[in-house]
Amino acid sequence: MDIRALHDFKEAENCLYCRVMGAETHQRRPQPLPSVEVLDLAVYFVLAYTIRENCFASVPVSYQIMREWGMNEAQLFAAARKNTKAQLPWTFSPMDQILNELQGGEGEVQFPPCMVRSYVLTNAQKFYGAYWMTEHEVLKSIRQKLVEDFYILPSSVHECIILPEAWELSPVSLKTMVREINQTVLSPKERLTDSVYRYCENTDRLELV
Repeated sequence: MDIRALHDFKEAENCLYCRVMGAETHQRRPQPLPSVEVLDLAVYFVLAYTIRENCFASVPVSYQIMREWGMNEAQLFAAARKNTKAQLPWTFSPMDQILNELQGGEGEVQFPPCMVRSYVLTNAQKFYGAYWMTEHEVLKSIRQKLVEDFYILPSSVHECIILPEAWELSPVSLKTMVREINQTVLSPKERLTDSVYRYCENTDRLELV
């Protein structure tokens, strides 16, 4: 990324992407960022570029940068969304497949049935991929694949866990699961929210549980 991108939108347009953080996290920032709210989430925008293979750096778009560009939040969202869709497409994979990949692919490991019926939503780089839970068309597509409504657990800013409704776990149990992961596994900067979400075909929207 050329430093001129910080002052000229034409230079920045192709390296602008969407990311998501919790709305409370956003409100606690010393300097809030231009963003679009989705329930208790805040979609914000970054200038991201490659330093070397598998090594990336990013700069959050501030209100000062936005004003220099002569843009507003809606225009930033449209540009960042276009790049995110084209260059960081969403992926939806069974949990057991992901865990087998982490094992190095050395023979298939038998996982508990609960893991076989859970899925991971992220992006192709598995980096700040939780953004995709805010995209309505992605949720509709997942509903078509599962043929049932589902819960979304924000396991980090990088990915979400998708649980079909047939799991029949109570919202309290799911919230406890998310909260424990946030408190015991993740660093503060990796946490998204303590909330649990649900996509329902009848309402055709993302909802807080």
